[in-house]
Amino acid sequence: MYLDCIVDISCNHVDILRNRVGVLCNQIGDEMQMMPGNSMQTVKGLIESYGLEASVVAAEAGLDPNILARTNVSVETNKLVRFLEIAAKSSGDRFFSLKLAQLIGWDLLGPIWLLIRSAGTAGKTLQVIADHLELYSQALTVYTIKEGGGTSFCFDVRGLSTENDPSQENGVQLIEVSLAMACNELRTIFGEQWSPSFVQFRHDAPDNLAPMKRVFGDKIFFNQDHNAIHLTQDECDYPLPELWSNQRKFLKQEIESRHDHAIPFSLKVDKAIRLMISDQPCSVQQIAKILSLSPRTLQYKLKQEGLTYQTLVDRVRVEVAMRYLESSNLSTGAIAERLHFAETAVFSRFYKRHTGMTPKEMRQHLENKGKLSD
Repeated sequence: MYLDCIVDISCNHVDILRNRVGVLCNQIGDEMQMMPGNSMQTVKGLIESYGLEASVVAAEAGLDPNILARTNVSVETNKLVRFLEIAAKSSGDRFFSLKLAQLIGWDLLGPIWLLIRSAGTAGKTLQVIADHLELYSQALTVYTIKEGGGTSFCFDVRGLSTENDPSQENGVQLIEVSLAMACNELRTIFGEQWSPSFVQFRHDAPDNLAPMKRVFGDKIFFNQDHNAIHLTQDECDYPLPELWSNQRKFLKQEIESRHDHAIPFSLKVDKAIRLMISDQPCSVQQIAKILSLSPRTLQYKLKQEGLTYQTLVDRVRVEVAMRYLESSNLSTGAIAERLHFAETAVFSRFYKRHTGMTPKEMRQHLENKGKLSD
């Protein structure tokens, strides 16, 4: 059973848990971060299993190789994404991330993991991640969409800067390891033969789908609006054994008491934009309504962080467009339509203004870059 292996937490551990939550919240800085604990050591071991020097891969990604031997280390988003992409390419294994997902689990989320494993239902385990993930990492965001008689849990990478290098890595490995890890954990609830109703990826399909099907099942769709796994309503409502009621109540209160202060308001707006951007134009009025605020209050809160609403919308549009251009086979016109530009030409001007290249030039640049590195 899913929870049988968990040891009891006595009342003497409350102060320890409180400290862990405090450290977790204090780790969040100005830059997007993730991968604390021994996760980097796990990645190191997997890289070395291919006969590679993990320190060389880390250095190529711009990381200090010494972090591979440390615990409780945080890594900038761009460097982490590049690290995983280079590891996959250097090993010659397109499915590096799927193997990594077999070695790590939700326990790397620290105190949030305790909430996950005592959430009450399978759906609530994923909702806990959606609600609290940014306490642990601002690199990934998770949001939910009610559709198809169930719920899609959507994953996205944020903070991939295009300012210094508009052709930076696309985050495919990080997205795939995140969704694979979620599926692996859910199998401990539903059984080894379980697969999601369907899985969606923004990027294009790999040449060989067999490894993907072993992890995600047969219903995998690519070039989609979201990166998501879908659970039916019955699966969402699937009950987990009651455990740690007092500790769960404490942890929930402790984490949520820090939640509003620990997570910047701009990230909450960013998440709402990512939720809506493929479905409608994302006006400030719509996003304010989702956050139960007036548009004026939303803009005031963003101004306090030195941001504007339009800056966030443009940032998300550029990031999503970049993912499609590099890792999907959607045409420029199709990308423009998904991001709600009135015309392809308007999208092209927008994209060039933010990256210095038109979408066509960017795609050609990425293709040439790929040929040079092969």
